[in-house]
Amino acid sequence: MKHTSSIKAAVLLAVSMTFGTAMAATNAPVEMQRVEVAGQKSPDIARFDVQAVCPDIAQEMKSNLSKAFDRYQASGVVKVEFRVQGDQVSAVAARGGPSEYREPIRRTVRLLNCADKSGGNQLYAFELSFKPQRDGEADQTIAMVSR
Repeated sequence: MKHTSSIKAAVLLAVSMTFGTAMAATNAPVEMQRVEVAGQKSPDIARFDVQAVCPDIAQEMKSNLSKAFDRYQASGVVKVEFRVQGDQVSAVAARGGPSEYREPIRRTVRLLNCADKSGGNQLYAFELSFKPQRDGEADQTIAMVSR
């Protein structure tokens, strides 16, 4: 009988050592694999209510662009985007249309009096349509078009 007790003790010792080792392994720090997340920043959605933040924009654009329009007499549509944060205008871009108008447009937009109270760096957009005077028509047109 003494022999069976020794076997039982040996088995019990082996089981408890195995269980103890398993418990120690679960308490050991777990090694994690590196995870990479790839994505793209969602594009800004431009606001078209430009006159709400820049109330004098239509008059300023017409008066400041008339010289360039008289000089070049080119027709077309220029797309304009700019950012407003508080009362600061920045990141002015003009694309499309006659290239002669782009720099005067950017200069005029940078000088606009705008005030955005959202607290963010908001993107605004509008289009300027240039239409030269033709024989028998009314005078030339600089029109601000919003979507």
